[in-house]
Amino acid sequence: MEKVTDYSFTSYTDKELEAKFLKFLKKAIPKFAYYCAQDLTNRNDTTGTFNITLTADEIEILATLMVLEWLKPQINSQQLLKEKFGNKEYNLFSSSSLLKELKDLKKETENEANEMITIYHYSTE
Repeated sequence: MEKVTDYSFTSYTDKELEAKFLKFLKKAIPKFAYYCAQDLTNRNDTTGTFNITLTADEIEILATLMVLEWLKPQINSQQLLKEKFGNKEYNLFSSSSLLKELKDLKKETENEANEMITIYHYSTE
């Protein structure tokens, strides 16, 4: 199941997408590595694979953390637009409250990831 629909991904080659996703994964791994029962550093970044077999729960947690890494630049770019235009002009420029929606989504995703990690951690003890 898809976690992110980003039409800008269609402008990337497969190789560029793999590099982008690997970057998100590398940023997500440290947020889960302490709690993970497996060694998440046991991977091959050249081939983009782990040398271990991840469980479905571990994959889901990493995918959720990758969404957080995808959201950060989205929020930052909206924040920069708001700062550049000022509140009044930004509100006119942005017909919806995109920045607020992105921040709310980030918070929800963080809560989801934390809950998943907590459940995972206690189920593997």
